[in-house]
Amino acid sequence: NPNFPVPPARADATGGDPDPNRLFPVSTLLRRFNDVHHAGRVTSACGPTIYRDDWLGEQYAGNAFICEPVHNLVTRRILERRGPTFTGRRAEDEQTREFLASTDNWFRPVQVRTGPDGALWVVDMYRFVIEHPRWIPPDRLAELDVRAGADRGRIYRVLPADKSPREVPRLDALAPADLVRLLESRNGVVRDLAQRQLIHHALVATDELRQMVRSGNAWGRLHALCVLGITGRLDESTLRTALGDTDAAIRRWAIRWAEPLLRTNPAVLDDVLSRQRDDDLRVRYQLAYSLGHATGDVATAVLARLAAKDGHDPYFRSAVLSSIRPDSLASFIEELVKHGDDASIKHVLPMAVALVPVMLAPDRWEATVRPIQTAALATVVRFDVWGAMIEAAERRRVSWPETLQAVLEEVANDARQLLERGETPLEMRVRAVRFLGRSAVHADADAQRLATYLRPIYPPELQQAALDRLAVMESPKVVAAILDVWRELTPDRRSMVVDILLARPAWVGRIVSA
Repeated sequence: NPNFPVPPARADATGGDPDPNRLFPVSTLLRRFNDVHHAGRVTSACGPTIYRDDWLGEQYAGNAFICEPVHNLVTRRILERRGPTFTGRRAEDEQTREFLASTDNWFRPVQVRTGPDGALWVVDMYRFVIEHPRWIPPDRLAELDVRAGADRGRIYRVLPADKSPREVPRLDALAPADLVRLLESRNGVVRDLAQRQLIHHALVATDELRQMVRSGNAWGRLHALCVLGITGRLDESTLRTALGDTDAAIRRWAIRWAEPLLRTNPAVLDDVLSRQRDDDLRVRYQLAYSLGHATGDVATAVLARLAAKDGHDPYFRSAVLSSIRPDSLASFIEELVKHGDDASIKHVLPMAVALVPVMLAPDRWEATVRPIQTAALATVVRFDVWGAMIEAAERRRVSWPETLQAVLEEVANDARQLLERGETPLEMRVRAVRFLGRSAVHADADAQRLATYLRPIYPPELQQAALDRLAVMESPKVVAAILDVWRELTPDRRSMVVDILLARPAWVGRIVSA
């Protein structure tokens, strides 16, 4: 489904810190050339890495390390899973200090990496001036040697005091079977290099790789599975073994490698569908993505159950909706209404219904949304569902079908009644306003009501919702209704209203006269 709503591609992983931009340098804070008020706070974060080893100690494995050259330090965050993504926090012993900091103002760490020897490698640019000259005031720039240190620089290896670096193997001199064994290395860089050698040189070692999937450690099983998959040597028996692996990451990748077989191999499909009950959310998340490669009502029903279980998460909703096809949308909506709880229906159903005008011809809408018409939905969900579908139709410039006109009138009448009640919460009133002005019978009265909500006595959210509706209404009553309340509008609201009115050539004369 190319029309699914995509959540933000960037997730904020600083939720575990009360003040995530605070830094604790040990160097003397020098005179800053810009952003003076940002001293002691993140301004030059760069060169980040995830430490993929445990040579520093188990407590550092999987941590994020970020360079901050302006403040002469490398800061660390412990990452913890939060749904399909992560959150981060400072370590308990680094609440007021940094993992690596120098008193030398020339220390400019710009990149940090996991070394193949288990050490943490830190690239120190070693410069007096780290800012670009463009951002330094001309009078100050004339006093500086901005190239000072251009002939210097170094790479540090950070290790425990009681350990030496691991020996780095010469991978280009190893036999295929030895490369397979390196897939079990505790060092992520070594594993990656061994995998690359096995793929790039089309080395065989098929039996050893299949055996590794069954009996290696978790890293070895994962890398061996992917080597077999990338090189087209992943047989059904090995794949089904991986689908039942004890490690969640391996089960997740096995689902991905199973995608080409989901339409042709019932046994593999059954194994994949059984992962809907997996204890690990990441496995269920991958299943939601991969079921787009399957067909049939059973796969659609599993998608709906996944949405019902995990649909509160925006990334999971995106995964589910990305797998819906035009021929499965109706059964997905039916299954979701039947099995979903209030929370999952509230989050998923409006997005699913918004796909109806995008994916289906108008003569199929009524049958597709019929389960919603008879469902006992909460008022707020009902408004969200029909509002999402109506607005999707408007964006596509598709006429609302006569077969659903009665539904539109019913929801609009409910909205008017809610707006007449003084105790209706603001959130509900904003939702209700979305349905006004959509019927020729009530267009004039709705225009008058919406214009009333532009007055400053009403909350800004309600004013904006009313303005959005007036902007798209065709009724000539809109001009008169707005002009009736003109004297009461705030200056910024008047500016917005004028933009709306001048957008219609037929209304310009009325405005000029007024």
